[in-house]
Amino acid sequence: MRTVEEDRFHSFGGIWVIKHIEYDSHVGKRIARTEENIYGWEKNIVSSKIDFRNPIVLCLGGAGIDDDKSANGFAKLTQGLLGRTGFNNSEIQLLSASYPKDVQKLSEERIKFSRNEPREREDYIFNIYDLLFSPIIKMYMQDPVNGLKSMKSSLRNITLFSHCHGSFVACELINYFKEDIKKISQMLDVPVPDLNDLTSEITSIMLSPRDGVQNCYGPLNIGFTMASDNLGGGVRKPVCKDT
Repeated sequence: MRTVEEDRFHSFGGIWVIKHIEYDSHVGKRIARTEENIYGWEKNIVSSKIDFRNPIVLCLGGAGIDDDKSANGFAKLTQGLLGRTGFNNSEIQLLSASYPKDVQKLSEERIKFSRNEPREREDYIFNIYDLLFSPIIKMYMQDPVNGLKSMKSSLRNITLFSHCHGSFVACELINYFKEDIKKISQMLDVPVPDLNDLTSEITSIMLSPRDGVQNCYGPLNIGFTMASDNLGGGVRKPVCKDT
């Protein structure tokens, strides 16, 4: 468990850097099927394998997504849903996260949706955050003026597709990002950018979101309760069992 105030930022030779820390969550990527990889899945990807200049969809499933098989399955479901909305799957980097097996037990007592209460950062979410958002934050840390433009451009390529517990994870990713940008701006002694305007570059699609995530401000939120809503028939409907 890490607190919001814990210092992750270090000055190395006058250059601000972020320390990466491993936690018990993993992110894989859908790739083309081959004889060597019949499932079309690359597990445990690293930030260097992500091209932030092109569209990225991060799939954040429910609490039952606790291994590579289920993460890949949710990614395949997402791929089908996005295809119905006109996305060109060949142009998308489709990532999918898996959580610790006891994530439901870990989270129930500690999830707080009030923005006025102090809260701790969930370790397993932090790993996902470091993978996707730390490289973008580095653009701002190196050059707060020009880096802000590059950061917005990269954020514009990110879509968070979440289901049930994943909607809470999506909101926490946004909250962590806002907190870090505010803290970095203060450390660099530069004006804090408009955080809601900044995160409005991100698209968030929520399927059967958990109660309370309406307090997640900033990104463009698109919510629906069933996979068939506005997407036509014939799509398997995931049911939220996280609560």
